[in-house]
Amino acid sequence: CSSDLSKQLKLNDLQPLHDYYFQVRAVSPVGHSDWSLRAGPFKTMMQKPDKPTGVKGIALEGGKVRVEFKTPESYRLPIEKFIVKWSEDPLLRDPLKKEVPHTQPNCPVGTTIV
Repeated sequence: CSSDLSKQLKLNDLQPLHDYYFQVRAVSPVGHSDWSLRAGPFKTMMQKPDKPTGVKGIALEGGKVRVEFKTPESYRLPIEKFIVKWSEDPLLRDPLKKEVPHTQPNCPVGTTIV
């Protein structure tokens, strides 16, 4: 055991851009200590959005395709736009790209975008 009495604990699965508060207490065979003073707030860092899911193309007349996908979790930050890329190459080398503004920024996660 080292002479440093400080302890660390890494907490996972906290939500980005949320405030969290912490308290600690010690436990021995005799019982529990009182809780420490509250520490915080500590704001978790931002996180990039998850990737869109349910991507599919629907062939239309006249050499057109409608691309649909479900909106991803964006962790309390608005999605500004989507970037769609396409190619005749299955590995998407040298693709064409188009930026599509997100015209419905408040739609819930999992909403199908057409």
